[in-house]
Amino acid sequence: MDLFKVEGNLVVPTEHALIIPPYSDIWNRDKDAEKLTAKREFAYIELMCSYKKSNVFRGYSEDKRHTEILKAIYKEDAESFIVDELIKEGIKLYEKLRVEASPTLQYYLSAKIGAEKMVEWLSTFDMETTNERTGLPLYKPREITSALKDSYDVMKTLNAMEEKVNEQIFESVKTIANKEINHFEM
Repeated sequence: MDLFKVEGNLVVPTEHALIIPPYSDIWNRDKDAEKLTAKREFAYIELMCSYKKSNVFRGYSEDKRHTEILKAIYKEDAESFIVDELIKEGIKLYEKLRVEASPTLQYYLSAKIGAEKMVEWLSTFDMETTNERTGLPLYKPREITSALKDSYDVMKTLNAMEEKVNEQIFESVKTIANKEINHFEM
C-alpha cells in the first residue's frame, strides 16, 4: 500500500491518495503553489504510520516517534506543529488500510508492545525485592536468567514476524485468482 512516495527530501501523495479524503482535503487546504505545508503533513503521517524498512522511525515507541518525527520535519518549529483533525483522520485511515492489508500486522504489533513491556521490566525490576510474607527473594536468579535467554528468542520471533508483515503489506495485493486489486476494492 503506497499512499505516499518520497521524492528527494519531500513526501508527496500518490494519485490514489489525492482522491481520498482526508488526504485530498489536506492537499486542497494548502493554497501555496508548492504545497510545502501539505507535503510536511504527509511526511508526518507517512513517518508515523509506515512500517517500510526505509522509515527510520518505525522502531520507535509511539510517544517517542511523534516527538522525533516533529524534530526531523519541523526542526526548530516542532513545538508549533499541531496535529489537527484532518491529520488525525489521515493517520487513522492509513492505519486501517495497513492493518487490513496484513492479517499478521495486528499480532505483530501486539507482540511488539509485549516485548517493549518486557524490556521495561528487565530495566527496572529490583532483584532485592522480597516477598512480604516469607521474606524470601521475589525473583529467583533462575527466573531472571531464563527471561534473559528467552529474550533472544522473542527478538528472533519479532524479526521473523516483521519480515512476514513486510511481505504481506508491500507486495502487490492480490486476489485468489492472482488478479491485482486496488485499495478501494479491499
